[in-house]
Amino acid sequence: MLIRSQKKAVLSTVIVSIALLWAVSAFSADVLTKDRDFMDPEAGVWGFIPDYTDMVEGDHVNWIWTKPGVSLTQYKTVEVPEFENLWKETDVTAQDLLTRNMKDGLSRRLGLTVVDKKADITVKGAMVDYFLGNTAARIWVGFGAGEPLVEVEVYVVDNKTNEIISKVRHQAIDSTIESVIAETVSDIISEWAKR
Repeated sequence: MLIRSQKKAVLSTVIVSIALLWAVSAFSADVLTKDRDFMDPEAGVWGFIPDYTDMVEGDHVNWIWTKPGVSLTQYKTVEVPEFENLWKETDVTAQDLLTRNMKDGLSRRLGLTVVDKKADITVKGAMVDYFLGNTAARIWVGFGAGEPLVEVEVYVVDNKTNEIISKVRHQAIDSTIESVIAETVSDIISEWAKR
């Protein structure tokens, strides 16, 4: 009798433990991992951001981390060098649009003054995946097939401490390359504005 009740107690403990583990995993934020299977090289280039540690799913972006207690609005000036292109397709226009949209968004929406040097922070970005789109797929298949895609990695450096204070990886798909770039940057700025 005693052994049977001990077995029931152990079984009950195991069931409760499994239920708790499931609940924790189901309700916790997804965290970006360094698992190479997750970072599919066919789905874009990885490695522009020096360290993906602690990045989580954002409300407006795929992955983000911002240093606790830091808001980009606490700074006055920002430098935004030209976005790099780490993807196999070259599109200088896309890089230029990403850079201009980022400068405009930081100025207009976060109130930062964009300068060429000696800024409080520097926003560094790279295009890590890019697809110009396919008109035939859009016409014949529909449902978003063949639409342009842009994926970027961005990180922000506090120039006084030389530490990264925010990092983002985000992808958007839209009807034109101009609109997908505007959406990508707008999503990132929206995420920073709420933090």
